[in-house]
Amino acid sequence: GLNWVLSTTLLQKRSDDEWRGRVAGTDHFGITVMMGISALSAGIIMENELLSLVEVIALTGMVQIMLGLAWIMLASPSEKKIIQQSRVKT
Repeated sequence: GLNWVLSTTLLQKRSDDEWRGRVAGTDHFGITVMMGISALSAGIIMENELLSLVEVIALTGMVQIMLGLAWIMLASPSEKKIIQQSRVKT
């Protein structure tokens, strides 16, 4: 929950007034699509008995950890540059 609030706040701060609604709508659309895809994927995996429930939960946890690490390595340096540039301008 907290991550969603923080990311939405950052999106609102960084988008111009005329784009803010479109950015928020696109963000919400992406979240909704990914929730559907993840539920569908988990359902197919469980229905075809490819993995057990515990294995699906562990797999989704590992995917989230890997995506978080990728974000830290790839996007975090860019985020720091943006923050530093905005501080210099003010």
